[in-house]
Amino acid sequence: MKRIKICIFFFVGIGVSVFFSSCYKDKEELLYSSNNTADCSNPAVQKGVKFTAVQSVIQSSCVSCHGNGGTSPNLTNACNIVDGWSRINSRCIIQRDMPPSAPLNIADQQAITDWINAGHLYTN
Repeated sequence: MKRIKICIFFFVGIGVSVFFSSCYKDKEELLYSSNNTADCSNPAVQKGVKFTAVQSVIQSSCVSCHGNGGTSPNLTNACNIVDGWSRINSRCIIQRDMPPSAPLNIADQQAITDWINAGHLYTN
């Protein structure tokens, strides 16, 4: 009887470990995968509200320099915005040195922060 309890405890422990490790991996893949841009290149996929707000901020504050033929990265492309989320966060929110004329206003910074915290996807 004691042996059966030990076996049950062992297999339950393995099951719990596998469950939690697979959940962590899935979340990590979502956060750091380069496949986060897959939706932005598909015209059938609707962009999310948070992304739309960020795209609007970038259109009004960034593309005058980061547009076609301008300074890299080109932020007129939705996939470039999704791919560049970390650099956008770094330069516009943390360092606050972009745009160079003046930092973004609080509402625009919050729109970027909300999108990033939601997962920085095209569909967010």
